[in-house]
Amino acid sequence: MTGAKSGAATRRDDLADIGGYVTAIARYLTEIAHRHPAVARLTPLEILIVRYVEMHGGVSPKDLAKSVGMQASNTSAALRSLARQGLIEKRRVEGDGRKISLHVTDEALRTIAMVRDITADALEDLVPRGPAAGRLLRALTEIEDGLRR
Repeated sequence: MTGAKSGAATRRDDLADIGGYVTAIARYLTEIAHRHPAVARLTPLEILIVRYVEMHGGVSPKDLAKSVGMQASNTSAALRSLARQGLIEKRRVEGDGRKISLHVTDEALRTIAMVRDITADALEDLVPRGPAAGRLLRALTEIEDGLRR
């Protein structure tokens, strides 16, 4: 990427390169996961949605769309597909039947576990062991949280 090659990288170059590498890594991991038949039936966007709903169970479709940066219509289409596949359940919010909350199914949990295993296998020999892995995870979590705001 630009900054690393020039030898005189500025902070902006470094940040741009980090973004480029994170994007490339995500693409590679998605390609690797899609080699498994149970995962291949899902689009990368559907995997993102299932993982997000698993992490934020009870999220509303509107909040999901905002959090993952999607249009409401695209979110609705993806949720319909995931519901047909038995991966997402829509439930009425207790006390306010007009509101919907999203929840993953047991099948979705099995699929997520598979994606996590595939990802861990792919990264096993590439990510440093010990405290460095924890620091990397914390840094990536903080970046993701900051971008989601």
